[in-house]
Amino acid sequence: MVRCEPRVVRHRLAVGDEYAVHDVYFDTAGRVVTHSADALSPREASVPDLREAIRFLIRKAEGKEVRTGDLGYTYTWEDLETWLACLELPPIDGLE
Repeated sequence: MVRCEPRVVRHRLAVGDEYAVHDVYFDTAGRVVTHSADALSPREASVPDLREAIRFLIRKAEGKEVRTGDLGYTYTWEDLETWLACLELPPIDGLE
């Protein structure tokens, strides 16, 4: 059985790290199996920058929906609040 939850993924790039919320899939032992290729959230240079970007989206949503992430999907403010909560957990290294 595999479970999925939004988590912050750290992408190590030649120019520096980049952070974004992805769907991350865990096995029954809690090990990362894989993560979505496309970010759900904006991509930012640090976790504090990502936190501020998500807070901005929450203010922008004002109880409605917003488009964001690599594919520009629509998310509710509840989704954004979930992302904000996942920032409290350590980032997962990307599987690039």
